[in-house]
Amino acid sequence: MHPKVIVIRKESNISEEWQCHFNYILDNHLEDTPTDEPLYSMPNTISSLIKKKTITLAFIICGIAFHIINNPFFINALKLNSSYEAPLYEVLSEHLLNIKIAKVINKVNKIIGSATNLTVGLNSWTFSNGLSIWNFVIIILSQEEYFYELSNYLDQSHIAKFLTSKIELIVNHIGSNKISAIISDNGANIAAV
Repeated sequence: MHPKVIVIRKESNISEEWQCHFNYILDNHLEDTPTDEPLYSMPNTISSLIKKKTITLAFIICGIAFHIINNPFFINALKLNSSYEAPLYEVLSEHLLNIKIAKVINKVNKIIGSATNLTVGLNSWTFSNGLSIWNFVIIILSQEEYFYELSNYLDQSHIAKFLTSKIELIVNHIGSNKISAIISDNGANIAAV
């Protein structure tokens, strides 16, 4: 069964390949994945907000930089569907992105909230420019990983002490009775914890 998809009108002079590129899944929360199978029973009107949310999702999923929305070539591509008005850069990068992030965080919190036997995973990278990036993930029993936090801890000179407090915050937020293990690739710092 395929989810609902909105496509460009069939009577337009746009090729099937272009239609596939513009097929984005629209449920109320924009949480499905794209497909290239068009929905032939298209609604007569699509609200401006849904169009803006769809473009935002496409930018996020495809890893497109938000400033591209102001590029004249991209604007011309959008004009293939002359009734569409592209959102401003600020709308994409601030308001709509924040809404999407909030929905994802809420969904992840619900999944973690109902799961048991969780594993907290820590991973770190140090870059030549001095950045000290730490990634925290929550792994549920079905081995699905959920991003919890990604931060630069360059300013933390006592990393073991800092990690102890960070792990305590995560454990307290999730609930110590739900966590079965804490794993990391950085043995020296974790041993000090």
